[in-house]
Amino acid sequence: MIRQIIKMMEKGTRVIYITGNHDEFLRKFSGAKIGLLEVANQFIFEHNGKRTWIFHGDIFDKVIHKSKSLAKFGAALYGLLTIINNFINWLLIPFGKREMIIYKIIKKNFVREKRTSSKFEKQLAESASAQGYQTVICGHTHIPKTKMLKTDGMSIQYINCGDWVEHLTAAEYYNGEWHLYAYTETEEETPADEAEFPAEQSIYQTLVKELTFSNLIQAGQ
Repeated sequence: MIRQIIKMMEKGTRVIYITGNHDEFLRKFSGAKIGLLEVANQFIFEHNGKRTWIFHGDIFDKVIHKSKSLAKFGAALYGLLTIINNFINWLLIPFGKREMIIYKIIKKNFVREKRTSSKFEKQLAESASAQGYQTVICGHTHIPKTKMLKTDGMSIQYINCGDWVEHLTAAEYYNGEWHLYAYTETEEETPADEAEFPAEQSIYQTLVKELTFSNLIQAGQ
């Protein structure tokens, strides 16, 4: 996926990296640009007189802000589940079995969709309405969905783009509207051009230097 995004940038596509709670250290680099890549905490998309607010969504998660220890425990538990999941799939592959995603199974069985809007969704709608946005897109809960939220007599389109690891979902804009896209295994994949990449440590060092240099320039202006 990352390889494909890099190839898209090489062909002139602008890429905006939206930071979240799992990569919070990058938030200090908001506004930094490296070629066609930009780091941002949020992005406002305007088209045909309509405004869309795009951000991670964790700012409306009270657990993260009021109970840091619980949030860290949840992140650690997710990491442990990922390790266990990879090991199980490693055992299944030789037997021709399909890969499984434990975290997705847990969510499916324990997280039920509510008919009424959750507090999280209500806060999203109220904030979006107050700022004049018609659509709000985030992915913090990793549960893909699209619905209309009612607040102050207004309808706000809410899209949770899910993720590209467990659900293979994303938000797409075409024909003047936002849509929730879900990848299926029946779709034919277009092979991406192979690209040569430097060592991982070299990429990290270059990224840090360029981001730091960019922010120093901005601070001096």
